[in-house]
Amino acid sequence: MNAKRNISRVFLFYMTLVAVISISVLGYLWIAQEYKRFRKETQNIRSTYMNEYKRVIRGEVEKVMDYIHYKQSQTQIRLKEEIQNRVIEAHSIAENLYLVKKDSMPISECEAMIVEAIRPIRYNNGRGYFFITRTDGVEMLFADKPELEGKNLIHIQDTNGKYVIQDMIRIVETEGEGFYQYTWTMPNQKGKNFSKIAYIKKFEPFQWLIGTGEYLDDVEKDIKEEVIARIEKISFGRGGYIFAGNWDGMSLSGPAKGKNMMHVRDANGVQIVRQLIRKAKSGGGYLEYVMPRFEGQRPLPKLSYAVSVPEWGWYIGTGIYIDDIEAAIHKEENLMKERIRLNIIKLIGIFLFVSLLAYWMARQIASKTRTAFEHFSVFFRSAEHSSMEIDTSDLGFREFEEIAISANRMIERRRLAQKEMQGLRDLLKNIIDSMPS
Repeated sequence: MNAKRNISRVFLFYMTLVAVISISVLGYLWIAQEYKRFRKETQNIRSTYMNEYKRVIRGEVEKVMDYIHYKQSQTQIRLKEEIQNRVIEAHSIAENLYLVKKDSMPISECEAMIVEAIRPIRYNNGRGYFFITRTDGVEMLFADKPELEGKNLIHIQDTNGKYVIQDMIRIVETEGEGFYQYTWTMPNQKGKNFSKIAYIKKFEPFQWLIGTGEYLDDVEKDIKEEVIARIEKISFGRGGYIFAGNWDGMSLSGPAKGKNMMHVRDANGVQIVRQLIRKAKSGGGYLEYVMPRFEGQRPLPKLSYAVSVPEWGWYIGTGIYIDDIEAAIHKEENLMKERIRLNIIKLIGIFLFVSLLAYWMARQIASKTRTAFEHFSVFFRSAEHSSMEIDTSDLGFREFEEIAISANRMIERRRLAQKEMQGLRDLLKNIIDSMPS
């Protein structure tokens, strides 16, 4: 025979089950929402940090590019100022010597003295020199190629077909002095002509033009060296620096200066320099890769930005380690775990409270149910020989009260039936008694 279940225990079980399921569902939904919020916060943190890092490194590179553009814009201005000042100095030397010696020596000796006085003068680390040409085209001084001295170069042309000496003579004859751009050979650079700007000034006593010139490549080289020197002094943030390299992969500044880094890869196989050059040539761009802060350390995520200097065949860039992003995300993850832990404790507390409340309520209901059942039990035991009714005031539940009312009605109907039966018995007895014997 199966054991019957106790109502109060059944109620307690189901009430606890409902509490557990409700709290579990709410807990799951809350944790899922918390994780979703964490994912969103992680994306926001990464996006915020990355945007800020990109702004910083791009700003640093743009500062350098502004400096480079300024220096490039000054190339011809700087060159022209330099050679004009040098020619004025040489012209002053010639003029002073002439004024001092013109009355004490023959003209030919005075000319030779002036030529030899100017011949050894050099500037810009020895690359700058002077030339003197008569207005009939005869070369009086050509420090770069002395074998041409005494020869008439009136018909000499540069690689573009320009009659260099004729054009210079025309300038000094019409304007007295001026600038002239042409192509010419460069010392120690055979087989190639280079763009050159000359400044010439007429020396009236001997019908000369005194001049000098500078190669744009030489001035550009000086500017490049100045730019590299400036770059190597730049620092920002925590160890941030600017790097420069050419499109062949040769590093011009930074830790790898003088090394070709074209084929260098990071731990993930990213060809760092090749990719930076590609992005620089395409108008500038960002590259993410990994690199250790110091040799022997583990690689850390890094973000770099590079742009090109197409006139020089360079790329300029800088980078910044972005492991701070992961640190910030890890910190947020720890905060999320702590929030979840605290809320789980709260959920456990709520669960215990609800369980105790459910248990107390079940006890209360069980007590009232037991009292009602005791009333019913007493009622049904005494119903055989008594017409006692159930007191409905102590039952506690409407359902039990309705049952008790029905039971009391049943007792009332039985009492009426017994009374009616007793009346019939009495009537029958009277009839029997009244019959003659």
